[in-house]
Amino acid sequence: MRNGEKGYTLIELIIATTILVLVSGAASIAIFQIMKGTERNNTHINAVRQVQTAGYWISRDARMAQ
Repeated sequence: MRNGEKGYTLIELIIATTILVLVSGAASIAIFQIMKGTERNNTHINAVRQVQTAGYWISRDARMAQ
């Protein structure tokens, strides 16, 4: 770059691009893990609800049988 000219050098642009790629990659991995965890939690919640419902019906049937 000539003296007195304003702007960025090629090295500065390469470093900035590299940092941007690394940060974007880390963010996308974090978002993927959050989505995966949410799906796992939803599956767990549904399983717990099914067990609770089964328990309700079993106890109801036991009370009705008496």
